[in-house]
Amino acid sequence: MLRKMLTLLVVGTVFSTFGVALAQQAIPLTQGTPVQGEISAPQEEDFYTYQGRVGETVEISVTALPDSTLDTVLELYDSLDTLISQNDDRAPNDPNSTILVTFESDDTYRIVVRGYARIATGAYEIVVNAGQPPEPDVALPGTITLDQTVTGTLESGQVGAWNFTPAADDTYRISANSFDFDTQLRVLDLTGFEIAFDDDSGEELNAFISEIALRGGETYTIEVRSYLDQGFGPYDLTVMLAPEAPQAVPIKYGDTMEAELIAGLETRFVFEGQADDVVSIMVMSGFDASLELMDPSGVVIASDDDSGGDLQPLIDAVQLPADGTYTIAVMGFNSDDAGPFTIIFSELGLSPTPVNQSISYGETIEGFLPAGQTATYTFTANAGDIISVEVTSSFDAFVQVLDSAGSVIAEDDDSGGNLQPFINRVELPAAGNYQIVLSGFGPDANGNYSLVLTSSSPVAEVGSITYGETVEGTLVGGTTTSYTFEGSANEVITVEVGTPFDAYLELQNANGELLMADDDSGGDLQPAIINFTLPETGTYRLVLSGFSAFDEGPFSMTLSLGETVISGGGTTISYGETIETTLENGGKPEFNFTGTQGDVVTISINAPFDGLMELYDESGTLVASDDDSGGDLNPKIENFTLPSSGVYTIAISAFGGNASGSFTITLQSGTEEIDYSNAAPIEYDATVEGNLEGAAAVYSFTAEAGDIVTASVEAEFDGLLEIRKADGTLMFQDDDSGTGLNPLISEVTLEETGDYLLILTSFEQSGRGTYTLTLTAGPSLPPATVIEIGQTVTKTLEGDTGTLFVFNGESGQKVSLTASPVELNSGLDLYLEIYSPAGELLASDDDSGWRVNPALVGFELPESGTYQVNVQNFAGAGGSSFNLALQSGAVYLSPNGETAESLPLVEGQAALSLTLDAGKSRLYSFEAAQDNIFTVTTSGAVSVEVYTAEGIDQVLQNGELIIPADGMYLLVAYALEPASAEIQISLFEEVVVTPVKTAGGLLAPDAPIRDTLQLGEQKQWTFAPLFSGDYSFVLNSEDVSGRFDPYLVVLDVEGNVIAEDDDSGGNFNAQISNLPVTGGTKLILEVRSFDNLSAGDYTLVVVTENLAEVSALEGGEIAVGDVRLNQLQAGQQAEFTLSVEKTSLVNITVDGLTLPYVDVYTETGELVTRGAGSVKGLSLDAGTYRLVVYDRLNRGGNFSVRVNASE
Repeated sequence: MLRKMLTLLVVGTVFSTFGVALAQQAIPLTQGTPVQGEISAPQEEDFYTYQGRVGETVEISVTALPDSTLDTVLELYDSLDTLISQNDDRAPNDPNSTILVTFESDDTYRIVVRGYARIATGAYEIVVNAGQPPEPDVALPGTITLDQTVTGTLESGQVGAWNFTPAADDTYRISANSFDFDTQLRVLDLTGFEIAFDDDSGEELNAFISEIALRGGETYTIEVRSYLDQGFGPYDLTVMLAPEAPQAVPIKYGDTMEAELIAGLETRFVFEGQADDVVSIMVMSGFDASLELMDPSGVVIASDDDSGGDLQPLIDAVQLPADGTYTIAVMGFNSDDAGPFTIIFSELGLSPTPVNQSISYGETIEGFLPAGQTATYTFTANAGDIISVEVTSSFDAFVQVLDSAGSVIAEDDDSGGNLQPFINRVELPAAGNYQIVLSGFGPDANGNYSLVLTSSSPVAEVGSITYGETVEGTLVGGTTTSYTFEGSANEVITVEVGTPFDAYLELQNANGELLMADDDSGGDLQPAIINFTLPETGTYRLVLSGFSAFDEGPFSMTLSLGETVISGGGTTISYGETIETTLENGGKPEFNFTGTQGDVVTISINAPFDGLMELYDESGTLVASDDDSGGDLNPKIENFTLPSSGVYTIAISAFGGNASGSFTITLQSGTEEIDYSNAAPIEYDATVEGNLEGAAAVYSFTAEAGDIVTASVEAEFDGLLEIRKADGTLMFQDDDSGTGLNPLISEVTLEETGDYLLILTSFEQSGRGTYTLTLTAGPSLPPATVIEIGQTVTKTLEGDTGTLFVFNGESGQKVSLTASPVELNSGLDLYLEIYSPAGELLASDDDSGWRVNPALVGFELPESGTYQVNVQNFAGAGGSSFNLALQSGAVYLSPNGETAESLPLVEGQAALSLTLDAGKSRLYSFEAAQDNIFTVTTSGAVSVEVYTAEGIDQVLQNGELIIPADGMYLLVAYALEPASAEIQISLFEEVVVTPVKTAGGLLAPDAPIRDTLQLGEQKQWTFAPLFSGDYSFVLNSEDVSGRFDPYLVVLDVEGNVIAEDDDSGGNFNAQISNLPVTGGTKLILEVRSFDNLSAGDYTLVVVTENLAEVSALEGGEIAVGDVRLNQLQAGQQAEFTLSVEKTSLVNITVDGLTLPYVDVYTETGELVTRGAGSVKGLSLDAGTYRLVVYDRLNRGGNFSVRVNASE
C-alpha cells in the first residue's frame, strides 16, 4: 500500500503503474458521462484522466457490468503520479469501487482501473459524478480507562472516539490494532487540538503511540480511524502507562551480560573508550534486535540490524574516534519486539597494519585498517605476469597497484560486490617491484580485512579442438587452460562453455593478439563467443580462466562452425547494370563487382519480400548493410563510398530467412564527370528551357557580393540543382524543395563578387528529359562578417534584412550560438538563423536564450564548408547594437559569449564573488528537480536572473524560486554599471511539513535554557513573571551550519499572538525587546523555525530590562587585526570606533560574557548588523563604524573583542 507521510512529506514523484503503461492512451472523463471498458487479461490496467478544479468534490465509481465477475480496484493519482486515494470494495460484500475526493489543486488527475490482485477480469462501467464533501462519521465517544482494552467496530468512513481521563500527570502508551484495516490514531485535548498522531508504528500497519505526556484530571479524546477513511471492521484499543526507560548499565571490554528489552524502549549500556580502540558488539536474542553505538557527544557512529545472522545485530571492528564515555543502545526492530537478550562486548586489540610489508603470489594477509590510513604490500613480478588482487573487508575498501615509479597500473573500488574491490587479471608491463595500496573509501572507513594476491600461470598449450568437438577438463584457481584450432578466413565460429563457476573466455590469433573476449554472454555467468568471423586462415587459441582467482572446477568447451558469411562465388554485376533473378527460400544469392577506393555506389533491389542487403569487402568484412531504406520493405545502400580497391560482394536474403520470389538488383556508380567549361550564360530574371541528355546542364552568371538569388526548376525527371563558384566549389544544393520532385534554391546570399555556376543534373542519374530553369535576384544584403569559432562579435542590426555572418565548420562538429542586445533595454527582439553551405535553412531560434534572446546549443554541422548566420529583429526594425557569440561544442553562452560554468554547489550551497564591468555578465548552469527551492541573496549592484535551458525566464520572488520542472537551469549575473558583489545561493528539496506542537517547561527570568527543535516542531514554553515590568525575549540558533532559522511567537493563554519576530536578533536570530508584562500574567513562548523548514539546537532566554541605567563604557578605537580586553558592569554596554580605509570583509568576535552580543552602526547611527557572539564575513565600505558590545542578559564581566579580516 502506498503511503503519505503526514508529519513530513518530501515532495517528489511516487512511482505508479500509470507512468509505466502510458503506451495505452488514457481516456479523458467528464462529469455524468459513463464510459465502458474491459479488463480482458490478468495484469491488465485501464487508464483515464479527469480535469479537476481546486475545491471540487467528485465521486468516481467503477461498477462491473451484468454477467461480469470483475472485482474492481480503483486508484487516483495527481499529475506527479502521487497516489491520492484508492478503493477496492465500496462496502462489505460489494466488490465494486468508489472514491469520493475533494481536489486540493487544479490538475489533470489520473485514474487507474484494474482487477483485484491483478487477476480478476471482466467488463465494467466508470463514471464521474458531482459529490458532497463527507462529514467524518464520528461515533459518540466511549470511555476507556488505564490498562483497559476496548473493542470497537468501524464502518467505512467512520471514526471511533474514546474519552480518557488520566488520574495523574504521567507518560502513557496507546495502541490500536485491527486484522481488517490499516489503523490510525489521533489524540485531541479539550480544545480539540491534535497533540499526537500515528499511522504505522505498530505491527502490520497498526497504529502505536509509544509515549505521550498527559495531564492528570484532563479529559482527552482518542480517535481511531482507517487509512484514507476507507477501511472497516473490528479493532482493539489499549491505554497503559509507558514503561520507564531503564538506566544505562555500565559495561566493560570482555563482558558478556544478560539483560531484557521492554517493548518500545531501548536498553542502554555505557563504557569508557580510548581513541583508536577497536570494538565488537554482538547481541543474541529471541526477537529481531537492532544496535547503535554513540560517541561521547551522542552521535551515532555505527549501527546494525541483521549482520549477525538470524535477525541479530553485529557491530564488528569499529574504531573509536576519541577518548570518552560511549553508549550502546539495544532496541527492537519493531515496536513490540521485547524479551531477554545477551550482549557480548569486546575490544579486538587490533593494531594498525605495518605501513609496508611484502606479499607473495598465493599469499593471503589479514589485518586491521585504522581510519584515514593505508596498508601497503610490496611484491616482485616478471614482465607479462597476470595478477589478481581480491579484498574482503568489513568496510568500503579501495585498492591500487602501483609500479616502482609510483604510477597507477590498476585500481578498483567495488567490482568484487558488496563495496569490495577486486582487480582481475591485470598484465604487468615490466619486471620489477610493485606495490598494492589498500585504503578505506572515505576518511572514516576502518575495520578488518583480508587481502589475497594471485598470479595466473602462463597459458599452457593443453591441447587442440576441432569443429563440432566438445572437450572437458578441470581448471585450477588462478590458472588458465587453452586449446588451439585451425580456421579459415571468413569462417563463422561459435564457442560455448559450461562450468559450475564464473568463467572467462578469450580468442587469440597465432601471435597471441586478443581478437574477442567474453564473460557472461552464455548466461548463468558462462562465457560464449557467438558467430565470430575469422579474419584470416591460420591457427587460433581459445583461453579459459576463472573470473576471479578463486573460481575453479570442471568445465566443458564446444567449438562449432557456422554458415560462412559469403561463399566467394556469385554473379558478376557492373556499374549501371540491373539484373533480374530469384531468391529461393532460405537462400542468399551473391553479386560481385570490382570497385576502386573512393567510388560512390548505390545498390537497390525491388522485391515482393522483405529483403536484407549486405555489402562485404574482399576480406569478407561487412562494410555496409540495410533493411528497408528503399521503401516498401526494400533495402537500399545509397551513396556509399568504397573504403578500398578490390572485389566487393553483395549478399541478398529475406529478413527472417523464410521468403522467396523474383527480384531485380541495380548497381549504380557516383556522379559522372561534368564539364564546366562549356557553361551557357544566364542573366537574373531569365528563364531557359532545355533537354537534359548528358550528365548535366551547366549555366554561368555574374553576381555581386550580398546578392540574394533564387533558382527554380520544372522538369519531367527528378532533378538536382547546385550553385558553385567558378572553381567548382559547392555553395548551395537542393533536390526536392520545389513542387513534386523539382529542386528549388530559394533566397540564398552570395558572399563574393564574381562568376558562379548553376548546374542541373538528374538525381542519382535516375532519368533524363526536358526542363525549365529560372534565375532571379532579390535585394542585396551587406557583405557578410566573418566570425571565427570562439569569437563574440558586436554589430549594428541592419534594417529589415538583418545582419549576415559566415563561419567555416567541419562535418560532425557541434557549435553553439547566441545573440543578445548590447543595451539590455534596447527593445530588440532578436531572431537567429543558420544556413548550410548550400544555402538550406538548417535551424532557427527566437527565444531559447536569456530574456527571450535566440540561442542554439550543440547544433551539429552536417558537412564541412562555409555556413551563414543571419541575425534580425523579430519585428523587423534595426539600428541597435547586438553581440553574436559562436563557440564549439554543446555549451550555454552568456550574453557576452562566455561559456557557462557549472554552479559550484556543495551540499546545496554556493558562494560567488564577482566583479563585472559595465554591460558584462557571467553564466552558470545547474541541474534542479521539480519543487526544489532555489534562493539567491546578493550584496552589490550585480543583478541575478534565472532561466531554463529552453529559454523560459523564471521570476525570483524575494530572491526565491520554486523550480517548476526537472531539468537544466541557467543563472546569469550581470551589471549595468561597474560593480562587485557577493552572491549566496542555495538549492534544496521542498519539504511540506505538518507542524506539531509540543510542550516545553516553565521559564524563569534571566535563566537561559538550551534545547533542540525537531523539523516541524513548535515547542511552547510558559512564562509567568511574579512582578510587572519590561521583558525581552531572545531566541538564538546554536546550529553551527547556519541552516537553522529560528522564529519566536509570544501568545496569551487563549492563543492570541501578542508579538512575533524572525530576524531582529541578527544572524537570523529572533528577538522581541522591551515587552511590558503584568505580574501574574501567563504567556506562551512558541519556538519554531521560519516556515517550519529547518531544525536544530537553540538557546531561549527571558531578560529583565528594568535595571538602573549605566553609562556606556568608551572602548576607544579598534582596527582590523586588533584585540581589546575590558570589563562591563551589569546592564552596561561598551562602544568602540572602527575605521575602514577600503571595502573590506571582516569578522568581529566577542568572548567572555554570559550571552555576548555585538551591534555594528554606521557613523550616522544606522544599524548595519547584529550578531550573537560574532559577525562573520561582514562587507564594510570605506568609512567609520561604531561597535556596541553588551551582554544580552544585562550581566557584567570581563570580555574581549577581536576584529580580523575575513578570508
